[in-house]
Amino acid sequence: MAHVPPLLRKILTTTLSGGATLTITLLSKQQTITSINLSVLVGGVALLIEFLLEFEARVASVEATVEARTKDMQRIVDEGFVRVGKATELFERLRKSQLGNGAMTQLVDNASGLGTDSPAIVLGFAQRELLRTAKLLRDLQTDQAAYDGEDHDWLLTLTHSAGESIDAISTAVDIGFWSTELGRRYFDAQRTAVSRGVPVRRVFVLQSADEQTVDEIHRVAHYQASQGVNVKIVAVRDLPTQARRPMSDFILFDGGISYEVSSDAVGGPFEPMVASTMLVLSPQTLTSRKQRFAYLWDVAQSVTQPTP
Repeated sequence: MAHVPPLLRKILTTTLSGGATLTITLLSKQQTITSINLSVLVGGVALLIEFLLEFEARVASVEATVEARTKDMQRIVDEGFVRVGKATELFERLRKSQLGNGAMTQLVDNASGLGTDSPAIVLGFAQRELLRTAKLLRDLQTDQAAYDGEDHDWLLTLTHSAGESIDAISTAVDIGFWSTELGRRYFDAQRTAVSRGVPVRRVFVLQSADEQTVDEIHRVAHYQASQGVNVKIVAVRDLPTQARRPMSDFILFDGGISYEVSSDAVGGPFEPMVASTMLVLSPQTLTSRKQRFAYLWDVAQSVTQPTP
């Protein structure tokens, strides 16, 4: 009777039970009224038992469903608490960090504003930029961050962020840089730094006796001096032998980070090609850079501002 509808099964059970009882009582020569009463009673009891069995099955099904839903709800709640816990821990760490809540809050708000209706290329670009920023923050914790090729953001951001000092060593290979778009923007940022009271010092290192190169370095040096930058020039040939080690460009920002580039002078000194850019935070390297700059600054010749 597995495929018999429940209502029909109840009717058949009641009818068969009552009919069987009626037949038995009549065969035992009971009174007709007694036989009918017994058959109705047995049929009713059979129907009641059928209802109780069905009710028990439904209760068991409901209990199983409730148990399953309870487990699912518990899992969802547990996962929710885990996510909330991680989010709370993350925001607490951000609150205690020195980066400031404003920047982090703005980042989260703006990131969440890019919905699923944004073009895939926009979402992909934003994700890569976030990953790049995350990598930079991770690398800064290891005291060194590297960028393949010429950087267009770190240099300007560091210059705008400097609050104490900017000390730079510029070699001849750096001369062509000042006529580039980045070079002009960088120097504008330096002038802004000078205007807010940040001293900017630069030592131009002459590594070549080429007249054109020397003239270009002096021209750039005098122009920068006229804009408030403290500029000096030193020729490698005037340095003691032990000080004539390979010269490289670097910029010290507030004495706490060194911006350094590795250049390939492809095409000559006026067309340098930047191979890589590095941010160095190692205390040992910073100490070495400070000592190097201090020494060259002491032995270099000052460039006076041109007379109006």
